[in-house]
Amino acid sequence: MFFKKKTNQRQRGGNNSTNVQVAGDFHSGVTYEDVRKIALDVFKGNFYDLAGNAGKVAQERAEQITENVINDVFENAPELGAKFEDPAVQYSLFNAQREYAKIGDVELEQQLRSLLIERIKSEERSLKQIALDEAINVLPKLTKEHIQIMTLIVSLLYVRHFVNSIESLKDFVINKLMNFYPENLFYTGTFNMDSFYNHLQYTGCFVPQKESRTFKTLEHIFRTRYGGIFNKGFDYDEVTKQMRIPSELVIKCLNNESLSQISALNSTDLHHILEPYGLSSSDNMQIKNLFESTTMNGQEIKSNLISYDARMENFFRIWPFTSIKSIQLTTVGFAIACLNYNRVTDSEIDLSTFI
Repeated sequence: MFFKKKTNQRQRGGNNSTNVQVAGDFHSGVTYEDVRKIALDVFKGNFYDLAGNAGKVAQERAEQITENVINDVFENAPELGAKFEDPAVQYSLFNAQREYAKIGDVELEQQLRSLLIERIKSEERSLKQIALDEAINVLPKLTKEHIQIMTLIVSLLYVRHFVNSIESLKDFVINKLMNFYPENLFYTGTFNMDSFYNHLQYTGCFVPQKESRTFKTLEHIFRTRYGGIFNKGFDYDEVTKQMRIPSELVIKCLNNESLSQISALNSTDLHHILEPYGLSSSDNMQIKNLFESTTMNGQEIKSNLISYDARMENFFRIWPFTSIKSIQLTTVGFAIACLNYNRVTDSEIDLSTFI
């Protein structure tokens, strides 16, 4: 039943390459200061020799991101300190240091830090590690709006949000969906410019899909994922005269307390909920049909969502005309978007779910 909280989720040499020197001797059982020294040596040994104040600024930025990463590692997983002796980890560290030293954007530092920490935790030569390494290189090439769009898509279509009431659905829409909605992008018309999406494709974050295969309306997406929250209810006494429904499957209707509804978030959940009851195929079909027939239609769902957050009205308006409806993220796109989602919403969605 959809009121049971999910315990496993909390909504927290070659051309054009860089030759990175591996810094010094490094051994397991290292201290914080050992790691700090080796990490800063990586930067000093490989970054450009900039003139004047630029060199000082770059050094300060590199120290900032380095210390933030090391603090997080030693606070949460000190055993990972030994991984800083790995040349591959030092290479990833330098890439993050280099990009923040050049740009100095605070939000970029936070995003690079999240990617780097997750990369340090990852198993070497795994798909996840490879995707995270590439994401560290790609992230500085993206605008804030690119990252928002990808995070919006992940939250809308992929994250399994804990939703069991109208209030929790509102919280999801306002804080974990529309929080990533780049209003300026859509109001200026940039959302429909080929160059915006071509750049995402160029950086390896997504591949376009044929719209005939992938296009679904926002109303359909919300109905499919959260139909139980949009249920209009039924008269229990009247319905049970015609079909068999286990009483445990029935609750007060969320939208009309004088009526009842099936206690399932969506049709997929209902299918799994029905399995232990051993009902006949005819009984199961009747219950599923009842769930579907009492769920709001697209227009009713749209009206409810707009009442939760006025920005949804514009989102509904532009959705059919923008390429975001047919975006398929790559492993690199998922890495950037998922960790950005976790950072902004203080969640702990496991990136391994998507990679």
